Amino acid sequence: MKKLALSALALALLVAPLATTGEASAQTRAPASQHEVQKKPIQHQSKQTQHASWRKGAHYKGKRQVVDYKRYHLHAPSRGQEWVRVDGNYLLISIASGVIAGIAAAH
Repeated sequence: MKKLALSALALALLVAPLATTGEASAQTRAPASQHEVQKKPIQHQSKQTQHASWRKGAHYKGKRQVVDYKRYHLHAPSRGQEWVRVDGNYLLISIASGVIAGIAAAH
């Protein structure tokens, strides 16, 4: 009786994986074309990079996100100037003309 029970158990263990890899998994799997994901390479940008046109005396014409210079440990701007953050860098620009007076890298 023990041999019969062990044989049935061994047969069940051998047949069970074959049954689940057949029809059951084919029903749960969707066609490969629906799940294809096109991976794009990740481009990391260093915070220390500086835009080619950012130099003292150049004109900055982009969006101005004014920052609190004390919070970021920047020196106080002169009258008519303000610190703005652009792409991980701080630019000291003239409010009226947009001329860059200084550049500092963000930490």
